[in-house]
Amino acid sequence: MAASNYQIMKYHLSILLHLVLRSATLSTAVLLAVAPAALAQPHADRSRPQDLGTLSIKTRIVSLTVSVTDQAGRHHPGLDQKAFTVYEDGVAQEILHFSSADGPASIGIVFDMSGSMKGKKFEQATRALERFIKTTHQEDLYSLVSFNDQADLLLDSVKNAERLLFKVTGILPRGNTALYDAVALGLRQVTRGRWPKQALIVITDGQDNNSRLSPEKLRRMAEETGVPIQTIVMKDFLIDKSGQPLIAKLSEITGGRSYFPTSENDLTEAFEQIALDLRHQYSIGYVPASFNADGKWRRLKVKVASPSKAQRLTVRNREGYYATADALDRRNEREKQAGRVGASSVTPVPRANVPR
Repeated sequence: MAASNYQIMKYHLSILLHLVLRSATLSTAVLLAVAPAALAQPHADRSRPQDLGTLSIKTRIVSLTVSVTDQAGRHHPGLDQKAFTVYEDGVAQEILHFSSADGPASIGIVFDMSGSMKGKKFEQATRALERFIKTTHQEDLYSLVSFNDQADLLLDSVKNAERLLFKVTGILPRGNTALYDAVALGLRQVTRGRWPKQALIVITDGQDNNSRLSPEKLRRMAEETGVPIQTIVMKDFLIDKSGQPLIAKLSEITGGRSYFPTSENDLTEAFEQIALDLRHQYSIGYVPASFNADGKWRRLKVKVASPSKAQRLTVRNREGYYATADALDRRNEREKQAGRVGASSVTPVPRANVPR
């Protein structure tokens, strides 16, 4: 917990320092504008208190998690900030926050409890989930969403792994598949989580036949939240692939991965990879060089310089964000509450009748 608090404080200080430096030019301009106005009023009654007002400086931070793997799919730790370059719509951005520390995560589990999952699939998935939980951070918090005819929130931000497994094993798979509704509910719960590191794990056979939410709205929601979605699709049992393409695409656009295990060993390896991904992520934050709240999609690309020319590294991160002030502020506010500052503002400073 102390290490986590140290990272939070360090991030706050780095953002504050950047804002102070960025506002230096603005402060000079304000003083030049105020001085002539003050000289033009030599007979002002200085015995009366003046309305100084406040000058607040607010900036929006874009944050993203980045996973780096080598040609064999192994995670590549130990990179520093200089190895990374972030591009927004093709323009390089100044990185203000960088961390590779392993911290706790808010993890959402979306578990398919429909009739198509009964039997061998359900048993294998439950055993793999149990092994996954044993390898995660001891301070991780879990939310559990089950779905069949509808999506249900069974657990909300609990640390008790045994309680989660008890909930999973106590359900008998049956009914239809409201997959899209369940993913949407899982995203909402994860974004309300305590920790800034977040992930959603979807376990399903890829079929959706009972959701109220449309695929288009689910995709928009995934793009706006930016939570990495890790999808495990029980490929060998697929009957109707209607849900598979969208779920796989959601993983891609959010910086997650899709797994298609054909055996219990494959399923276990998939969960192991997800656990390693959570433990070896890089956290990056930047202030857009030119932010315009026009509601348009901003494409993000992260490049990494390999320490060795002979080694090729692969980067995964969310593909972008919508440049709307309200949406970005909401995301930043969630991250601020979770312990990582987003929308940052300098403490208001006095000003004297600066014209707007």
